[in-house]
Amino acid sequence: MEVYKRIALLGAIANPNIGDEAILLSNIQMIKKMYHENCKLYVFTKDSSCTALYSSEPNIQIIPIDYLHRLTVNCNYNTDKLSQIYINISSDSNYELQDSLIFDSLHSIFKEIDILHIVGGGYINSIWPDMLYEIAIAVAFAKKYSKKYLFTGISIYPLRGEELNLVETLFEGAELVDFRDDFYIATHKELSTKFHVSIDDAINLNTEYIANNSMYNKKYANIIINDWPEYTDKIKKIISTVIASFINDSINNNTVDFFNIVGFSNGDLSIWEDVKDNLMAATNKINFIDLTNTTCKYAKYLIANAIFNIGSRYHMAVFSLSSAVPILSLFSGEYYENKIKSIHNIYQSSSVIDIESLNKDILFNFINNLDSLRKKLVKEQKNTRSLYLNKIKLITRVYGITPIDSIQLFNKVNNENINPKITVIIPIYNMDAYIPECLDSVINQTLKELEILCIDDGSTDYSQQVLNEYSWKDKRIRIISQQNHGVSYSRNIGITQSKGEFLFFLDPDDYLPDNEVLADLYNAAIKHGVLICGGGFSENNVTLPGIVDRWDGNLSKYTFSDDTLMNYKDYQFDYGWTRFLYNREFLIYNDLRIPDYTFFEDPVFFVKVMHLAKTFYCLKRCTYCYRTGHKVTNFTDKKVLDLVKGLTENISFALEKNYNSLLSLELARLENDYGDIILNHLLKPSSIELRQLISDLNNLIYNNTDKIEYKIFDKALKKIEYKLYRQQEDMKYAWTKREQEFYTSTTWKVGNLILYIPKKIKSIVSNKKG
Repeated sequence: MEVYKRIALLGAIANPNIGDEAILLSNIQMIKKMYHENCKLYVFTKDSSCTALYSSEPNIQIIPIDYLHRLTVNCNYNTDKLSQIYINISSDSNYELQDSLIFDSLHSIFKEIDILHIVGGGYINSIWPDMLYEIAIAVAFAKKYSKKYLFTGISIYPLRGEELNLVETLFEGAELVDFRDDFYIATHKELSTKFHVSIDDAINLNTEYIANNSMYNKKYANIIINDWPEYTDKIKKIISTVIASFINDSINNNTVDFFNIVGFSNGDLSIWEDVKDNLMAATNKINFIDLTNTTCKYAKYLIANAIFNIGSRYHMAVFSLSSAVPILSLFSGEYYENKIKSIHNIYQSSSVIDIESLNKDILFNFINNLDSLRKKLVKEQKNTRSLYLNKIKLITRVYGITPIDSIQLFNKVNNENINPKITVIIPIYNMDAYIPECLDSVINQTLKELEILCIDDGSTDYSQQVLNEYSWKDKRIRIISQQNHGVSYSRNIGITQSKGEFLFFLDPDDYLPDNEVLADLYNAAIKHGVLICGGGFSENNVTLPGIVDRWDGNLSKYTFSDDTLMNYKDYQFDYGWTRFLYNREFLIYNDLRIPDYTFFEDPVFFVKVMHLAKTFYCLKRCTYCYRTGHKVTNFTDKKVLDLVKGLTENISFALEKNYNSLLSLELARLENDYGDIILNHLLKPSSIELRQLISDLNNLIYNNTDKIEYKIFDKALKKIEYKLYRQQEDMKYAWTKREQEFYTSTTWKVGNLILYIPKKIKSIVSNKKG
């Protein structure tokens, strides 16, 4: 039974700061996975209009409120006054004479909610005591109404004196205290099991932004330098003398195509104003981007798709390291040093330096080691994933009503696509050159509820590395690695391991023609209540210009003229199975699997599936692009045997089900499409098994009154006769053309003129003699 949950989130929200917004949105995404629309979220913020803009997520009710911060403003940020409000609430004293509307609203909210979740960040410390007291007041209300509360992803450095005592009081009643660093744990040796160190709340932020902007198909890097007021002059000097020169050199030597100078918070870009003249050499290759005008999703996308990053913001490091993109992090002062180093330590990274020590040698040494740094970060992804999952396990224990409920909530968060609408199954063997275009066409789909299942069938090229790179950046991608078993085995593994409502099969050297394909297929299947839905088929022959999307003859049914419901008995086609969407439960319930053939396995599967489904919905739009011309099929003895076995299956099935059009089609494939190939192998002395298969086929089709090989041989002879005829006709044409060219040539005319008089004399003499 679904539970309706009411949750209040509190943190350093709406400063504005991209990092704090990322923390908020990550927690909203987590809660959405647990409860979907069965949830109401109150978000305590400094600016409710700003938070409404940044935290919007479909299908979940989010209510930004600023009551706690209004108390702080009304107290003029005076911590003594805030402390007194906290004490009064904790002791049930009369504190509601002033700001009664605010207090009434807070009472109403805390009566209603089930959980107060204090989300992560580095704001719980002695630097921002006003924030600390807003948290204390919220905790006092939670305790007053016996509500659960927890802390996740927090950092409390630096914390001392009265503020430390207050925080420890707040920790006492918490269900969970989860830190993103070990500063507190290191100084408190004897702590209960509710204290844990994991990782930042925003480590798993789902961006849903994929590289579909042509600008970001180029090599770029990002730089963030925020202004520390006490170090402003020093920082400007370093930017103008060191960083500006590094930018110009990196562009001139083609290390990158361009740089983004990025702002994560208000004022991040202002420090560059006085040094822009030093960047004149590369002005057209430098973008200044204020990310506070965008979203934290886009910010992570921008950081995660760079070739490297350099910056001083903590969450730039979070986004970069979690995406396995090398980053050189800069700091100034002890607070920022501890903050930046804490996230780098989790990834076993030492690319951290005091900005005052920065020079060009350090910068170029960093970019000269990008490959090795990236490999190290890749290795650490598994460890950080483990930290994240442990964190989620602890959170769901608090959120869950019962142990079973907690397990179910954890599974919903852990399986990010526990109920994807479509699983795209991609079998891969040595296709590293084509995987990026294939995967980009899938991850750019407007339908986002996807599971992308890549089965690496023992590739020996760089396919695995390409897959790993994509999977780090898009958590919908799941990789299954195995020893080489063949494409049929791989696809069947995909069917077994898939979770989607529907399945779509895509080869790694092919791609989807546009970003709406899967949405159109899924919506049509749901709207019309069908098990199978498909569209048109196009071919991209890399040796020829253009795309082929019009077909005739035996291939005419590659496309449909209308969007309509169709019965398979009126269709009876065997090719182009990958342009269709298949209901997963339908395949599994009927034990429909792809036969273990090395060739012609797809038509056998397709015909049986379509027959069982009876009807399907077809779209006249193209749903699949098939790449050709980049590889040659080598018809081994095994392939030819499997080809004949597959054809035999379909012919037998067509005879059994009275599919006369399909029977004619399969015979045409046998005699015309593959006749020469079969004939060449039949003539081999070792083709005993093939001859037996052909004999069985003759019995099936003609009851041994005729032989299919005669028809194949006859077609082959007619092809030879036609070739000879064409050669003869070509020779006649060539001779006639040459003759015409000779008699109209200047040479013949001059020669004929020269011989005219001798010919005339000879003619006169001959006449006289006569």
